[in-house]
Amino acid sequence: MQKTINRREFLRGAGAASAMLLTPPFALLPSATRTAHAGAHSGPAPDVEILLTATKGEAPILSGRSTAVWTYRGKVLKGEAGSVQPISGSYLGPIIRVRKGQRVRIHFENALAEASNIHWHGLHVPDDMDGHPRHTAAPGKRYVYEFEIKDRAGTYWFHPHPHGRTGHQVYFGLAGLFIVSDEEEQAAQLPAGEYDLPLILQDRSFDKENRLVFLSDGQAGRGMRGGGMMGGGMMGGGMMGMMGNQKLPNGAAFPVFKVRVERREKAPGALPKRLSTIVRHRAEDAVNFRRPRVFNITMGMMQWGVNGRSFEMEGVADDEIVRLNTLEIWEFTNDASTGMMGMMAHPMHIHGLQFQILERGVKPALAEAVNSVSAGYVNEGWKDEVFLMPGERAKVLLAFKDFGGLFPYHCHMLEHGDTGLMRNYLVRA
Repeated sequence: MQKTINRREFLRGAGAASAMLLTPPFALLPSATRTAHAGAHSGPAPDVEILLTATKGEAPILSGRSTAVWTYRGKVLKGEAGSVQPISGSYLGPIIRVRKGQRVRIHFENALAEASNIHWHGLHVPDDMDGHPRHTAAPGKRYVYEFEIKDRAGTYWFHPHPHGRTGHQVYFGLAGLFIVSDEEEQAAQLPAGEYDLPLILQDRSFDKENRLVFLSDGQAGRGMRGGGMMGGGMMGGGMMGMMGNQKLPNGAAFPVFKVRVERREKAPGALPKRLSTIVRHRAEDAVNFRRPRVFNITMGMMQWGVNGRSFEMEGVADDEIVRLNTLEIWEFTNDASTGMMGMMAHPMHIHGLQFQILERGVKPALAEAVNSVSAGYVNEGWKDEVFLMPGERAKVLLAFKDFGGLFPYHCHMLEHGDTGLMRNYLVRA
């Protein structure tokens, strides 16, 4: 017998409220499992050095018996003590806080019984620092990540990325925020300290013994839980009709986070009218401006894929090879042409960079359903993920700079990525 916790109960139990404080063309690849990155200590000394351990533990999420979880434990080896911020009462985190321009070295220690690694979602880092599934640490081993923070201020995050097990490891707790600050943000004098409230929302189910219940392998691959991924099918009682097992009608309000103000005082500084100016690339400068690459989400023989191809650890097709220091336009399509399994949303994430959304379109037959959620889209700015409803397509503009190598792109419904909806792209100099 499973029971489903509502969002308010989970936030209270997990402590998220106290968090205030994304010839073969590649013949020579690093080994899939390593004790440490060979070149990790060859560059300048790091400004921040951290030990981050993935291990198992317990957390009092619900009333009664504690829940078995997987968690990260962090320790600052060098740098400011606040570089690693535990979240009181929560198994999530810790929050890693750094500044643009800093050089960071993170010793990942795997105390789990299976291979794991870390992907720095949204960050612009070299391919062997990015957490590709081919770069994992075996049980009892370490992997050293070292990179310069090149990204502007923002809320990023980190999570494991071993192929076939990403969804499972994240579900049981391996995830944390990675917050970058810079001079531009500091000049804006935004609310900070106790006025800064990072918020993590999760959807989890528990059995009567307070144990986390993950989808079976078969259900995870199909994106199904009972009647559908969100409970009832994407176009029935699921994403397009009801929200999860709560059976809330589409558009209904529900409590997420409550704040009780016990004492009123003036907040430190007022919000500026404009935070910054978004600098956009010109689509006309893309090398394939007139012929964008097309990546269609496909399903065949109960296997997810892109253009009919599923994930290969070191595989890359000719149409997945790009040139360093070029701009390109990619078009992702979720054409919903594979029956009920095609009637699902897919958030497509591209590793190694951020991109701009140029335009969206939708099949006329599905326009009404898509328009019911499209008001929530924010297409401006820099993205590491683009959300596609059934029948929807989106063109994005990507800049391949700084780093060559092999990077994944995949659906960030992690169970889909684990079961084939992931591919590599290769950046060649």
